[in-house]
Amino acid sequence: MTAPVKLDGIVVGDSLPGGYFYVDAAPGKHEVSAATRVTRKLSFVLEPGETRYVRTKAQFEEKVGRVVPELVSAEEARRELPSLNFTGAPKSN
Repeated sequence: MTAPVKLDGIVVGDSLPGGYFYVDAAPGKHEVSAATRVTRKLSFVLEPGETRYVRTKAQFEEKVGRVVPELVSAEEARRELPSLNFTGAPKSN
């Protein structure tokens, strides 16, 4: 299942199975959203010099698929990244 991923309302990439991309963002409050038929959102604060990792995953409820963003630890992200494929050019917001 794929879906456009937005950071603060701007499309920054696509949620693709087995893929990853990254975005350089200014410190402060941010909102990540992924929309299929239903939009799921995740809010977080990015501190200066901090790296945050957001995973998107497909969930199926009542036969409808949704893409849900979730924060993951740096340790968990670093474990998973080697098995993923880069899916986009770096984007700044």
